[in-house]
Amino acid sequence: MIFLTKHNFILFVLLSFTLIIVGCRPDEDKISLNIQFKNLVADQEVVYANDSIIYQNSSGISYSVRRVLYVLSDIKLFLNDGNELSLDDFFFINTDDISTLNRTIDNLSSECIGISFRLGFSSEENIDNNYINSPNNFHLSMLWPNLNGTNLAFQGGYHYMKLEGKFINDLFEETFYNTHTGPTNGEDFSILYPQFSFDPTSSIVINMNINNWYNNPVYDMVEFGSGIMGNVDAQSILYQNGLDVFTVQVQ
Repeated sequence: MIFLTKHNFILFVLLSFTLIIVGCRPDEDKISLNIQFKNLVADQEVVYANDSIIYQNSSGISYSVRRVLYVLSDIKLFLNDGNELSLDDFFFINTDDISTLNRTIDNLSSECIGISFRLGFSSEENIDNNYINSPNNFHLSMLWPNLNGTNLAFQGGYHYMKLEGKFINDLFEETFYNTHTGPTNGEDFSILYPQFSFDPTSSIVINMNINNWYNNPVYDMVEFGSGIMGNVDAQSILYQNGLDVFTVQVQ
């Protein structure tokens, strides 16, 4: 049996108290980055309710936004202390699943001052069944068809984006559109963006500006119709337009 003197007992209590304080400090000093994802038209957040046809692009097409699903990969964070962090994971954003509209990245060495990413997957990463066990029903939600070599447009992998809704066609009728982007005829139409820079922060918003997909050059929903997954011309225009669809702001 060990007996403590009064002096040793005081030292023991002080040491225990110090260890408790030190043990708590990492949680208190932990730096995180919260990322929120939004979709905008004319700087206003998209309204999904009732699939209302309330938006208009530069070609004069009136349309709604029913849902937006997309993938961000090759994500890199730039930190205020000069460190750079490449994430092993990808982001899947799906407006039908609100749990995907926020991400938090923990244990950063300092606040974030920049981010870069790719819309979709590169050819090297866009492989059939590569993400079959990913959360949030990603595999089934974003699967790109594979016709086993019988059609060059459909060689498998995954969509980069699904942007869907209704529009008014040239007969003044409501019809559905599916702006689906992905690897077409063996071409990689994913978009790697340069760094988005901002003041040191622990919270950012990544905005997708929906109208930019259709404005410059003009993408005509009437001309291309709803089935564009095998249409290289449509995919090429969307690739060009997609270069400026994202903005990043401090929250």
